[in-house]
Amino acid sequence: MVSKAVLGVFWMTTCGVVAICEIIFSKLVAEAGWPYFRIGAASMVLIGSAMGAAFLLLREKVPLRAEMPWVLLRGFFCNGTLIAVVLAVRIGATPGDSSALTSINIVIAAMLGHVVLGEHLRWPHLLALVVSIVGAALVAQPEFLFGARDGGASSTWMGYLMALLGGLLQAFVFICARKSADVSGVFASSVEAYMGVVMFLIMPLISPIEGASMSKIADDPLLAAGYVAISFCLTSTGILAGCLGSMWCPAAVGATVMTAATMVTGYVAQTVLFGETPQMLTMIGAGLMLGAVCLMAVTRTEVPEESAPASKEEAPAEDPQGDEVRSNASSRSASLLSFAASEFSQVQVPRARLQQRRTAGAHEAAASRPAATSLGAAVPAMGA
Repeated sequence: MVSKAVLGVFWMTTCGVVAICEIIFSKLVAEAGWPYFRIGAASMVLIGSAMGAAFLLLREKVPLRAEMPWVLLRGFFCNGTLIAVVLAVRIGATPGDSSALTSINIVIAAMLGHVVLGEHLRWPHLLALVVSIVGAALVAQPEFLFGARDGGASSTWMGYLMALLGGLLQAFVFICARKSADVSGVFASSVEAYMGVVMFLIMPLISPIEGASMSKIADDPLLAAGYVAISFCLTSTGILAGCLGSMWCPAAVGATVMTAATMVTGYVAQTVLFGETPQMLTMIGAGLMLGAVCLMAVTRTEVPEESAPASKEEAPAEDPQGDEVRSNASSRSASLLSFAASEFSQVQVPRARLQQRRTAGAHEAAASRPAATSLGAAVPAMGA
């Protein structure tokens, strides 16, 4: 019998592979002259409708008015992350380099958590920041440090900047997810999807990259429907894989597995499909950025362990702490986000049910407390 931890690692790996597949899909569709963002918008209409129907069927709680701004900001940053990474690959960054540079999000999130949420920073966080910066420099290899790259296009730099911007936006997603931790996952997912529809439809109007017209869709509507179906399947698979993986895989392990899966898949894809073999310095830089993610994950897992012991007299006050532990675990596992499927969060659904069970009675509250100290019970914010 395969353990849930092993299955969790499998699903997190699947989520990372699917993420890169969708980025490659966006690149291939655009190079074939099809309007990727319009196809993506159609896919998000289907996803938003499915999530909205699930919200109604599950009869989830409607968010409070104070939570709605964070839900909307979360949707904006989620879709902004996806757009930034898609543009990064379209402009000139390779899939591997893009995934490596975007992984800086977990380090930036820790810095933002200190500023916005008042989370305590420790020296490993600062070390991880330095390691990430060095790794990013080795991946991007700026000309003022390494000279001009052989065969490097002038637009490649813009691609690297867009990848870093994607990591920055993803860090803001983590903050918004923390601020809206009690919001139903399917509700947040539906909002994010419909915001994605609007943002994706705006992109062709403001970006010269999306130059394809609607004539392709009019000439071959069946193929267009096929592309929409592929996008929908990739995104849905990423959502499912990320949800199951994060529920069954400890957050620290999941963060590392997801980041490693996206990097390895990205570099393999760019070598096999596009004939772009990464340089040794690039691989060293990617390894440093992965090491920074590992350092952040291991360091953050120590926080709940230090605060876990509590006397029986303090037991009634443990519920808020348990919520905070789950919220922290959700934040630290947030680099489990994939590029396309990672913007739709399923974390809140199981957590909301745990909260409902806690309010049902003291016995069920006691039963739910072990999950509060288990990193494996935390599910990361996923988005599309």
